[in-house]
Amino acid sequence: MSDKPASVRWSLWARPNASVGGRGWKRCGAGSVLTVGESEGFLASGGVVNFKLEGDRVRIEISTAAADRAGLHISAKLLSLAQSEKK
Repeated sequence: MSDKPASVRWSLWARPNASVGGRGWKRCGAGSVLTVGESEGFLASGGVVNFKLEGDRVRIEISTAAADRAGLHISAKLLSLAQSEKK
C-alpha cells in the first residue's frame, strides 16, 4: 500500500442557492470530489461541506453521507469542529 494520498478534486459553490445537482456539478466528473458551499440547503442538495456565518463567526457543517458517496473520509478532528453533522 502506498503512503501517497489518493487524488481528490474539490469544487467551491459560492453562489447563493448553488445547487450541487446543477449542470456545473455534472462537469466535475466521476471520482472523489469534495464539494464546498456557503448557501442555505447546500448539504441537502448533496454537498459535503458548508460554511455559514453566525454573527461574526464562520461555522462549518458536514454531510458524512455525501462524503461517503464521494468516497471521502472526514477526520474525527474535523467532525468535532463541525457545528452539525448530517448523516
